[in-house]
Amino acid sequence: MSSNRARPRPRPRSKPLSSVSDANSSHTTLAQPSLPSAAHHGTVYAPATTGYRKHSRHWNPDGSLIVVVGGVGYRLSRSRLTKLSNALADVLKSSTAKAPKWPGVSATLEKESDGGKIPVVHLDEATCVDGRDWERLVDVLDAPDFRDDPPSLSRVYSVLRASHALSIHTFEQWAREIVTDAWSDDLHELGSKIPQGADLVEVLNLGRSFALPGVVKRVMYELLKDEVFMQRSDDGDEGGSNPNGRLLLEDVLLLTSARAKLQLRWIRETVKFPRAQMKVPCLPSCIFCRRGGAECAHQKLVSDGGLQEAYLNDVLAGFEALAKLPWAEEDGFCCRCAPVMASLWRKARVQIWEECDELFGVYLQWSRYHGWATRAACPRDIHFPFIFPASTFVLTARRSAFELAPGPATHFVSVSHLFVPS
Repeated sequence: MSSNRARPRPRPRSKPLSSVSDANSSHTTLAQPSLPSAAHHGTVYAPATTGYRKHSRHWNPDGSLIVVVGGVGYRLSRSRLTKLSNALADVLKSSTAKAPKWPGVSATLEKESDGGKIPVVHLDEATCVDGRDWERLVDVLDAPDFRDDPPSLSRVYSVLRASHALSIHTFEQWAREIVTDAWSDDLHELGSKIPQGADLVEVLNLGRSFALPGVVKRVMYELLKDEVFMQRSDDGDEGGSNPNGRLLLEDVLLLTSARAKLQLRWIRETVKFPRAQMKVPCLPSCIFCRRGGAECAHQKLVSDGGLQEAYLNDVLAGFEALAKLPWAEEDGFCCRCAPVMASLWRKARVQIWEECDELFGVYLQWSRYHGWATRAACPRDIHFPFIFPASTFVLTARRSAFELAPGPATHFVSVSHLFVPS
């Protein structure tokens, strides 16, 4: 009788901090209350969480640190990573399992088969770094010749995002320089081909997130040059050839407004010969001295030749084409007038490109990393659509400049209707 009676179950003991918890158990943020041992060097880790699979290429048996992202484990050199990354260094030496300064980064201890313990850093994909971006960053870390033989731009974008999230300044600066050079806003680079297969929307978001105004400006103009802003649906097929993501409605409105203003400027500049600006003593044989001669030549080359219509969506290339027209060779302008005309149109090209800062809202960006916007002087009574989530910030005017401040949001703000107390 007594043998069948259930004996009282012993009280379960707490698992050591280095043990691997069951796959279904919840994550413990802080370690159990106890004094840290000398082996921890002052660091108290949480118990290890769910399992992971080893990365096929980045699992070094001699590594002293495991990094887990998206269920994949990377065994790497702790000393090298902590020297490069402020985030990893702070988390591993923190007195808790998480460092408040680095959201999405936490540390645990894992018991190994030989009885030893190894730190495991968990990177959350939603709040810290995407698994693919991290993998590409580690690829670059393991490539000794990455500066002489850089990876594709798509991989550089990943390196930029991952290195910024983990505060790896050396690689972030390297990636920023490559992106800035590839998408230069130098006026002479506008005619060059964009990288094949580039997702312009991804680059646009990258430029805004990392405060790269030149990249934003260049990409916005490349989008504007396309009739539908690179938003073709390829008949709705998922396997279509269009690599570009979807623009926000605010961006579509901004590009539509900018294109309309640029086209209006282009038509005004090209509809007639700029006689009033030609203040130069020309030779008697020049067609400019004949009544109506210059206007007829302009009509022949610009309007009848189709140049005006051909560059409606790319007015900057249009002004360069105007300057290169054979005014002297075929239409009788003298050696004094032709260079002046070319200079006028190239000057207009430079001026319009500078105005694109405002047309594209380049300096009205809110960076989700830096939390504030760059100020840029702008004229009054101009409506600018927001180019960031309209539920976050409201535009304010102060001393003839635009500035972002927290508050209720609206999609469009007129500077003349805003009042800011002194």
